[in-house]
Amino acid sequence: QTNRPIFCTHKRLTLIKNPKVERIIIDEDIVNTTVQMFTLTATEVATARNRAEEYNLKNLYAQLDGLYNFLKRVETTAATVVPYDLGLANVNAKELKTLLSYYTPSFNVADALTIKAGIKSVDGVITVYKTHELPHLPITVLSATANETVYRALFKDFDIEVTRVEDVEHNGEVIVHYGGMSRNYLNQSFDKAVARIREEAPGVTNMVTFKSFSSKFNKEGFNVICNYGASTGIDAYGGQDLVVVGTPHVNAVVYMIYAHVCGIDKAIVMDLEFVNVRRNGFEF
Repeated sequence: QTNRPIFCTHKRLTLIKNPKVERIIIDEDIVNTTVQMFTLTATEVATARNRAEEYNLKNLYAQLDGLYNFLKRVETTAATVVPYDLGLANVNAKELKTLLSYYTPSFNVADALTIKAGIKSVDGVITVYKTHELPHLPITVLSATANETVYRALFKDFDIEVTRVEDVEHNGEVIVHYGGMSRNYLNQSFDKAVARIREEAPGVTNMVTFKSFSSKFNKEGFNVICNYGASTGIDAYGGQDLVVVGTPHVNAVVYMIYAHVCGIDKAIVMDLEFVNVRRNGFEF
């Protein structure tokens, strides 16, 4: 109940109940926190369900059984977001505590029982999502990547005002090489890729690339500072030259889920294709 400013992570922000908090300032885009995605299988839910039955946790058993049946339905539904109508606002804390005292599930049971929907990817993996509400207070988001359309769709209860700061000074130089740097290319022509990087970025060793190629690039004398999917919040190398190797893209199911969250009821093509994008004064 302090009167002083509170510093916390994005995830903890959704848990703040302090009535003395009057304004929130968020550094970087908050969407990935408010829309939480994770993979889940019917098999692991069935294991937890059976344990709940073993310990006579009737409510929890029924909830996990409903979730299991939902996941089995998602398994047979191709490329479509399936709403989870049985999603709970809260989980029976007493029964969950009892279950966790005897058994450690391979997934977060409370999160799983409060999901909104799920979708199966082309490789058969089921991704589900749940949402976290932001405190209904004046909020300022400082971000160069936040998407206005997505924010207006996600945070309908907020009166959103956008201030654009586009005329900024850019330090440094961006050199873009159009060509193969995909996982497939690196698997087939790794030595050629290394030679090309050394030719086009001589003396630069700091690198961001795929996790599966980190050790190979490190053996070639590069310094892989982070990988795609695990680069958020890293600023230790600010102001230094670096090489970004690879063609990362978000799994297609992520776009499907965001469309569902935003209420976009349109057919979405799952196939990827290259297009030019213009944003914040850049084209790439």
